[in-house]
Amino acid sequence: MIKPTTIATATTKPTTKKPLILSAHALTNPHSPYLTSHQLVNGHVCVMKKEAKDSFGVTLRYESKSVLVARVEVPKSVAVMTTGTTDAGVVTTAATTTTTTTEKKPRRKRETFGVLSVVEATKARFASQPNTERKVLQPGDVILSINGRDVGGMTFAESCRFISTSSSTAVTGEIRCVLTVARRKVPLPAVVVGGVMTGTNNNLRLPHSTTMMQPAPPTIPLIAFSIFGEKVIGDFSSVEWSTFIRAYPIVSRALATGMALLPVSKKDVCAAIKEKDAYKNFLNQRSVESMQAKMAFEGKRIEGEVKQKAEEYWKAEWEREVKGDADNENNSLVENYFTDAQRSILRSKARPTTGCKCGSKTHTFVSDPKCVLFRDVKQFCAQNSINVEDEKKKKGRKISTKGKGKLEAAYIRRFNQLREETAATKEEAEFVLKMEQNQCFGMKKAVFAPSSLCTAVLSAVAAVMDRIPKDRLLDPVEVDLEDKMVVASKPNVDEPKKPVDSDEDDSDSDDEDMPLNALLKPQTHKRAANNSKLPSPKRPKQTESSSKAVPSAYILGEILLHISKTYGHLFLEPSHPNYAWQQRHRSVIKTPLPKEVMFAGNPRKPGTLSFENVRFVLSEERLARLKNNWLNHDQLKLPPQPTSEEMEQWSDEWTITHLSSDAVTGIAHEIDVLESLGVLKINQSGSVVLAKGWERRVPHMTLNEMKDAWGSDMDVNNLHCIHEKIRSSLEDVWQHDEDEWRFESEGLDDDDGAVYEDEEYELRKQIFLENYDAFVNSRKGVGEFGI
Repeated sequence: MIKPTTIATATTKPTTKKPLILSAHALTNPHSPYLTSHQLVNGHVCVMKKEAKDSFGVTLRYESKSVLVARVEVPKSVAVMTTGTTDAGVVTTAATTTTTTTEKKPRRKRETFGVLSVVEATKARFASQPNTERKVLQPGDVILSINGRDVGGMTFAESCRFISTSSSTAVTGEIRCVLTVARRKVPLPAVVVGGVMTGTNNNLRLPHSTTMMQPAPPTIPLIAFSIFGEKVIGDFSSVEWSTFIRAYPIVSRALATGMALLPVSKKDVCAAIKEKDAYKNFLNQRSVESMQAKMAFEGKRIEGEVKQKAEEYWKAEWEREVKGDADNENNSLVENYFTDAQRSILRSKARPTTGCKCGSKTHTFVSDPKCVLFRDVKQFCAQNSINVEDEKKKKGRKISTKGKGKLEAAYIRRFNQLREETAATKEEAEFVLKMEQNQCFGMKKAVFAPSSLCTAVLSAVAAVMDRIPKDRLLDPVEVDLEDKMVVASKPNVDEPKKPVDSDEDDSDSDDEDMPLNALLKPQTHKRAANNSKLPSPKRPKQTESSSKAVPSAYILGEILLHISKTYGHLFLEPSHPNYAWQQRHRSVIKTPLPKEVMFAGNPRKPGTLSFENVRFVLSEERLARLKNNWLNHDQLKLPPQPTSEEMEQWSDEWTITHLSSDAVTGIAHEIDVLESLGVLKINQSGSVVLAKGWERRVPHMTLNEMKDAWGSDMDVNNLHCIHEKIRSSLEDVWQHDEDEWRFESEGLDDDDGAVYEDEEYELRKQIFLENYDAFVNSRKGVGEFGI
């Protein structure tokens, strides 16, 4: 007997945004988190502006914090009827009320406190008060009242409008707004370096903000002890520091999960180093905090060296360039020097109404001999005997206006001018293309950069593989096992999950964010199982006894150098939501994760050129020392007392460790992730190579980027400078048809491949970004508004 099936259709109710209500008891309610963090400022703060149309120069936002408070249980009253009889035999009834309480688990509710918070007030003007110090607004201040009216009960929009209704004074005519504010009791830290707080000020540090001030290097704690007969006070001894340099990449690699969403923190690595028998005897007198402080100190030293060498290089290059064209009056347009990044920005801009992109008014087109935008490329071509001069084409004969009427003559002049401009524009386009081709293939500098670090790393690894010895590309003993077809299936998204208490656990179940690498959908694979040419889409698991190979410092240095030279002037760090999506997209974690992990932003400042100046500390001498140590099977050991020459080599190792960290470029984490996906392989020798069958395991976003940007169809001249092995290999096995990517291998029909669907990818990306925005808004407040 077949049971009837009931189909339920879900209807979506229109969602309405809740008004952002400001709390009336932010500093009086005993449960308010602002009661412990803020205190009332004596007096008032008065901001001014001259006219009604002007701005007060203050940026406000709605900020909210919530806490769990105990619910008030109301005792239940029960009426009990009692009956009896008197001596006369009369039946009487009496009602009594009793109060009963039932012992239950204490229940809690979430109470939210919304406040009007100051984000920035650097452009504001403040009124001076007689006999008192002038009071100003600071980031993080909470506004309690506006012109004597309490903001409690107002919405965020109403409070901003109420500020704009401030009236002008009769004496000066200026518009004033009097505010009562509460200020943080303890100023926020100015910067966090390596987990160590350094410096304090009152600048507000927003979530995911990576604005770095220039703090003084942290002080190494003074710890007096003896090691190998040498007394050490304060700074690390040479033995301690060399031990730490050796231990950090090994322990960090051992702790790395390979998951894009779970990077290893410096604090965890330092704690693990102290537990390792091989290192703890050398570092037993050092705390985790002192290790982090030492890392921050040495990191600042390297960053200072990078900045100094970059300035020296660009100044020298600009002086050399100007010397070769000393008579050019446009040299004065540049104050100090011209970097590749500055040139790229100007080259990509549209031509202004008057003058040239370079800022000169004496010419219009960049092909003009006096233009400085492509002068570096022209000088390179001249030094390398590359001919860039085209045969001068005969200009079209102008139409004469002789004997024509005024109207007809004006029309002819306009026609001649338009034809000249069209010819000059075409000539400029041909000149720019030739310059860009010489820049890419001669100077090895890209014109366009990939949008993801994943693509840049793949191209760099392929380029480094061409330069290192072939015997170092393979492990000493490499068993060639027959690959078996393993088809990844979709996880069961309908599987019931363990219930979570929403009041006590803020973790995100992430039902809508299934790992996109699992979207590699199986097709008919009857013959595929017997085909040994098709690589497995899953990375083979390591046994527990196998230890993770550590990338060589020399190989990491070569990868850093390649990316810095090729894309350093172009590659911009992605925004926080895009970075979070790139990590989530490549994650294979199927268990729920906390939102703080899921929506962690870019550890580096978005929009910055993180690779631009890295190459200036990767000198030929430094890389030669690293290569010699690598080729000689790591001769750099831990002696009882390293010599000055050995300490220089240890400094080289630490420079690579710092530059590849999440704080600077994120190369180490990116390689860990790609190795986890089976795209890269790290050999026991320390070389980083493309894994066997890597083409099938590349993320969906890389294929989309190839289609839209650096593929051979879109970038015919390869102005992205993507290694040809990466482009050709992916285009040979992946075909895009009807909004889906299909993996096609030799000997297999179309139905035997695997598929990535663009529609599903875009849908999951949209859902993730919406959830990210909701999470960030709930943390830092919504509706930043300038008054």
